[in-house]
Amino acid sequence: MLNQNSTIPLYEQVKESIKQKIEQKEWTENSRVPSEIELMKMYEVSRVTVRNALTILVDEGYLEKKQGIGTFVSKPRIKKIIFHRASFTQSCVKAGLKPSAQVLKKEVIEGKNYHRKNLQLEADDKIVHIERLRFADNDSVSLEHMYLSYKKYGFLLWEDLNKSIYSIIKERMNVDLTGENSRNRNILSVEKAGSRMAKNFGTAPSEPVFVMETLIYAEDEPVYVGKDYCLGSRFCYEVIPTNHRVDI
Repeated sequence: MLNQNSTIPLYEQVKESIKQKIEQKEWTENSRVPSEIELMKMYEVSRVTVRNALTILVDEGYLEKKQGIGTFVSKPRIKKIIFHRASFTQSCVKAGLKPSAQVLKKEVIEGKNYHRKNLQLEADDKIVHIERLRFADNDSVSLEHMYLSYKKYGFLLWEDLNKSIYSIIKERMNVDLTGENSRNRNILSVEKAGSRMAKNFGTAPSEPVFVMETLIYAEDEPVYVGKDYCLGSRFCYEVIPTNHRVDI
């Protein structure tokens, strides 16, 4: 129960109690939470206190209000730290979700000047282009494109790309793309899903998606250029100073 003598505001205590129920799966995703009146009786607090707690939980992505129906537990969001080198697989595991992938394309192309320049390719080199649909607990949440040097990473064409490409590169090349000797450059923008992504994500074409353009280095050598489209309702991004270390 709530501690009436605590210096922590009652709405904050209610919020943390509900959050705990969600994180411990007592209230499961997509389930309807008790009404405001029921929560008032449960916690013996005012309607204002309950509303403040629910508002914060909606803002933080734990709950979702559906007009005329009620308040429901949201599906968990996948947190990506913009300046940190975390793979999709790591981010899903951190969020308590099971990652998987479906390969849509793996091909050898000449590539655009943008890709060739950033990968510092030799004139006779080509580009490996990999397109994958990424899943979190069987929900499609991200469409990713990777562009790599064919001379260095052509072996990926014959690998099982339904698992983590980062782990494959580490095993084959002893290159850790999340390690201390790697770094990345990111550009984040937002756009509408459009018809193709809407079909992949099972959502409306007007649904917002994050677009993350990335250049990944290892030992100051470019490894790949990436462009990921991430479903807005399932991702959030945290900006961390480059000199600040974070455990993932």
